[in-house]
Amino acid sequence: MIEKPKRPKKPDIQERQPPRTLQELISRYDLDNTKVYDFLDELVGQINENDTSTSEDISSITEDIASLQSQINDKNIITIGLNADTTTTSTSAYQGIDLSLTKEISKIGTKLSLSNGKVLIGSGVTKVLVSGKLQTQGDNSAYGLLIKKNNTEISNNYEGNQGASWSQLTASPILVSVTEGDTIKMSVYHNVTNTTKNIKAYSGYGTYLTVEEIE
Repeated sequence: MIEKPKRPKKPDIQERQPPRTLQELISRYDLDNTKVYDFLDELVGQINENDTSTSEDISSITEDIASLQSQINDKNIITIGLNADTTTTSTSAYQGIDLSLTKEISKIGTKLSLSNGKVLIGSGVTKVLVSGKLQTQGDNSAYGLLIKKNNTEISNNYEGNQGASWSQLTASPILVSVTEGDTIKMSVYHNVTNTTKNIKAYSGYGTYLTVEEIE
């Protein structure tokens, strides 16, 4: 007995129907930014009132939503870290020695980039959120984590009388005004002259710097 060929499975009804509520739109296109709520509310109202919308109309609307989502989700953020363990040695008291963070750990967008061990600010960025972590071992002297915009200190954290064990310092997020061409970098502070600090890389996650565009 010859079996009849099976008909292809029809698309799920929900997949063939245009979204009818704001929550359906948000769920289907993964929209979660409050800036588009009013726009989507109006759009859904137009869809609900127009029961004779053609598939081309719906397709055009969904393409517009996807394009808008892409623009809203255009983020710029970068984390850079040490590529390998290193040391810093002071030649004077109260000295900050710059670190070269040459490993790009992760990045979103194109406006923030790694340049000569620092984060370079690109066009159109005016405000960034900056944070970082320093993992180090040294002698029995004070040390600190410094973060600088160009050569101006914008954040710091200090620890007194560091022993031989490994320890870490973090810099909490701080909002900083910037312009194109500015750089954000990390330095190690030495309280005493002729002291050496061992800086740990841990594949970039021991010592790192994160910069995120806010505006």
